[in-house]
Order: sequence, then C-alpha cells, then structure tokens
Amino acid sequence: MRPHLAAVFALGLLISGCAEKPPEAPKPPDALVAKVTADLNRMLLERGAYEPGDGTPAGAGGVVASAPLAMFSAIDVNNDGIVDWRVDLGKAPNPSFFCGSGGCANQVYVSKPGGELELTWQATIGPDMPISVVNGERVMDVNFHGTVCDLAGADACPRRYAWVEAERRWQERPNVRGQTVLRGPLIQVKPLNWTDLPRQVQAEARTIEGACKAAGGKLYDGPISVVESIPDVSGDGVRDWVVGGHATCEELPAGALAPLLTMGVWATAPEETGGARPLYATLNANYAIDVVAKPAIFVLARTGTECGESGICPDSRLTYDASIRSLSDPMPALPDVGAAPPSLEDQMAQQAGN
Repeated sequence: MRPHLAAVFALGLLISGCAEKPPEAPKPPDALVAKVTADLNRMLLERGAYEPGDGTPAGAGGVVASAPLAMFSAIDVNNDGIVDWRVDLGKAPNPSFFCGSGGCANQVYVSKPGGELELTWQATIGPDMPISVVNGERVMDVNFHGTVCDLAGADACPRRYAWVEAERRWQERPNVRGQTVLRGPLIQVKPLNWTDLPRQVQAEARTIEGACKAAGGKLYDGPISVVESIPDVSGDGVRDWVVGGHATCEELPAGALAPLLTMGVWATAPEETGGARPLYATLNANYAIDVVAKPAIFVLARTGTECGESGICPDSRLTYDASIRSLSDPMPALPDVGAAPPSLEDQMAQQAGN
C-alpha cells in the first residue's frame, strides 16, 4: 500500500472509532418489570397453569422469575418526554396462556407527572399497535377478533382509540376505515374496579346477579361482568354505563327457564345521589354506540317475538333529550314482554268479523 494511502486509511479508522455509537434502546424501569412479573404469575395461577409451590417450568406455565425484556416496547403516548411502554404477553415464556385466535394480550402503561407509570389499556389484539396523530389527537389503531364486531372470527375488526390526557384514559373514535358504529358489548380496555363503580350501578348489577341466582344459575364472572363503561351519551362529557348488556345466566339447572334480564343505560351523576341515574331500560336487546357525534348515540337492536318473523327489530338510534333527562326512543312502544302476537287464524277470524 502506498504511504499516503496508508495514512488516509489509518485516519479513516481513527475517525470511525471516534464516531458516536447509536443510543441504546431504553430499558423498562425495574418497578415496571416487577409489576408485570407479578401480573404474569397471578394470571398463570388464575388460569390453572401451576399450583403454589410446584416446580412447573416457566415455559410450561410455571412461576416466572422475571418478565423477559422482549415483552417491553418503548412507545410515546402523551408526548411528555417520558417513555411509555407496551407490554406484549405474547412474548412471555408461556404465550399459549395469553394468546388465541384473536391475537395476544397486550398492556399499555402511560407515564404520569413525576414519572410513575399507570396501566391504561389491556386487551387481546393482533400484533400491530401503531400510534399516530389524527385530527390533533394521538391515536392507537388495533385489530380485535372478528366476533367483537359481530363478524366471523377471521374477519378484521379494526378499532381506534384516542389518548385524552385530561381524563387519563383512551376514548373510542371512528376506526381507520371511517366506521363510527361500535357494536357492543364494548371491550373494556381499562379494567373496571368494582369498588370504583357508582353505587347505583353496583346495585343494578347485584339485581341481575340475584335474578340469576333465583333461577338456579350464576353470572360467569360475578356482577362486574355485566357492567360496561361507554362513551358519554348524556351530553355532560363524562363516560356513562351499560348494565346488563349481553348478560347471560350460566349453569342453569336442566329444564330451568332463563330469567328475563334488564339492560339499562345509566348516566354518571354526583356521588351523593348514588353516582348514576337511569337513562333507559329494556329487555331482549343488543346495543351499539355511534361515536360520530358528541354526545355519542346509543343504538338499540331489539330481539323477540314482538319483532315479527325474523325476531329482530330494526335498529333504533336513541339520543339524549334534555327536557326529560333520558334517552329518547323514536320507535313506538312495544307490547308487554311475553305477549305473543295474534295467530294467523285469529287475524283471519277478526277480519271476517269486520
């Protein structure tokens, strides 16, 4: 090698050695790793993966010593300069306990002033969770199992959530396709805590639980399983409640009739009045929420003999009527529940008599 070329080569090595190394990826705080590890072991125990004190290997569902760092991904939710974290349980040592045909369980921890991390989102989704800015909001797009959207399991069920820092929670938004109607029951991405529910909501859930018990059955996961937080439908900017949507009594005795269960919509109210007030109640219905407007529109889909041969009534869009402080139903009143429509023979006899 010529002398001047050797000098240039040596200088290049010197410069490259002095170049700054790319920054290392942030590592999750020890406190978060410890919390996720405790959650992993609690969920595994609840799902019967191991018995306390046994030696089942972690990879087969046994006790996990520490959540693997591969489970943690740094994200930015609230743009406060502090790292937020996505936790993918599909990367746990035992993913079969947390994954299914709809994807894997995921969690999102968002930083609070001072650096503390708060669990704000938890659900089973597909692998992608992109965060972007839409209409000035930081939004997260996810895909649920098709049945969440009342579709076949393999069908896409895209949902979008916007982070609202003032409320410290994710709020439902029209999805990436522009679809605004979200079929219920809504996925409770922020786990509900029974003690935090309004007293009136608790009482209504207990009433449904009591009806199941009186029939000899039970609610699958206790009274909290029939409570859902929904977007504001009463116009005060505060989330409201559905109690009894899609409620089902399990383990009824052979031959026992399933009790008729009420689905009620409740508005959040001052705590001194019980924390909630009724907006609407019905039987034999499914629901959806249309988030195209504020307040959101409660969409009711009745079922039953009163709906004709198909057993399904047309959707009703219930809007809040401030003059009566409840949801207004544009459909005419239905017959009493249980009243069968007149038979064809009765109708013909009536016509002949006229």
